[in-house]
Amino acid sequence: DQGKQINTELKHKAEDVAASVRYDVLEARMAAMTPEERAAFVAKAAEFAEKANAKSASEAEVGDASAVSVDNEAASAAAPQTPGA
Repeated sequence: DQGKQINTELKHKAEDVAASVRYDVLEARMAAMTPEERAAFVAKAAEFAEKANAKSASEAEVGDASAVSVDNEAASAAAPQTPGA
């Protein structure tokens, strides 16, 4: 049981570090973008968020109430696809 608990704690710590690194990388990439590139990125991230919201809403209609929450990491997943980055 103690091993399972330690494993779970390590997993959560690793996930926290990975999320922190993702946000740091995203922030650095956005800082290096021109205002036009940032505007294009924002538009693309909004598009991804809209799709995620639509998917969550359709899943919630099927009876999954947990699907209503939106994961803000969807926008950070868009970072590698941004043009000019």
